[in-house]
Amino acid sequence: MNLSCDPEADAAYADIVDDIGVRGVAKTVSVDSAEVEGMMNMGFDHEGHLVGIEILDARRYSAAEILGESV
Repeated sequence: MNLSCDPEADAAYADIVDDIGVRGVAKTVSVDSAEVEGMMNMGFDHEGHLVGIEILDARRYSAAEILGESV
């Protein structure tokens, strides 16, 4: 698994597979949960396998050490 962050967009993306480029993302499903009060997107390949998760408003929902930021 690989985690990349975009501080300017305040987003984080977790690749579930080792090389997402090979599979690619064929479909994105948005999860807008009232329980979390935030938004996450799940990426699926052509076969319907989960390949990645995008976390929007990442500073709010992720620990600083995950995002590579100091507290």
